[in-house]
Amino acid sequence: MNITHYFSWDLRPAIIVDMGQFSNAYYLEDGQDDWLEADTQAVLDMFANGSQMTEEEFTKEFGVLGTDLPKLP
Repeated sequence: MNITHYFSWDLRPAIIVDMGQFSNAYYLEDGQDDWLEADTQAVLDMFANGSQMTEEEFTKEFGVLGTDLPKLP
């Protein structure tokens, strides 16, 4: 599993993960304890309306995956 993109999407964390033969996108809603899988339209919106971030920017803004944020599914 390799995270290829980090986003701030509508002020919430979102990521795209390379799973080998395919990629999945995930985001967190306010108050959620688990990542939600994004559908194709949501992924397109991440690129169109979200702010792509570096891993460092993402960590500074939202926290560390598995520590401050839930582990990925």
